[in-house]
Amino acid sequence: MENSQRQIELGILKFTICVPSLYTFLQEVGASLTDMRMVKGIGFDATCSLVTLDSSGDPVTCSPSKEPHRNIIMWLDHRAMEQAKRINDTKHKVLKYVGGATSPEMEIPKMLWLKENLPTDCWDKCALFLELPEFLTYRATGDETR
Repeated sequence: MENSQRQIELGILKFTICVPSLYTFLQEVGASLTDMRMVKGIGFDATCSLVTLDSSGDPVTCSPSKEPHRNIIMWLDHRAMEQAKRINDTKHKVLKYVGGATSPEMEIPKMLWLKENLPTDCWDKCALFLELPEFLTYRATGDETR
């Protein structure tokens, strides 16, 4: 299952509308200006969904359909079952950092699937592979720092 970053960006737009609402809410509950200044940041969280971008930050298809706007492999997409199995079969010591085994929902099996199945349409064009929370932060701030 794939998604489009445009749908995610619309969510960010809704989020930016919510930020003033947060301050309005704090005022309504009687928070002081000092209390409001204690809000230092807002975080993003999401499931293991992989976003594919080129060097300009534009979408790169990750879809067998090659639709250019389909640049997010959702967490529930299990196209990388074979790749996850091959990774797990190595029994590599790094797997202990992900609970002993990787899942097709995780980023590395998805990236391996892209390399093997969409080498010219996706893999060769990608400059950024981001988890969805990293993408949300990148789009909200313009900063690639992870």
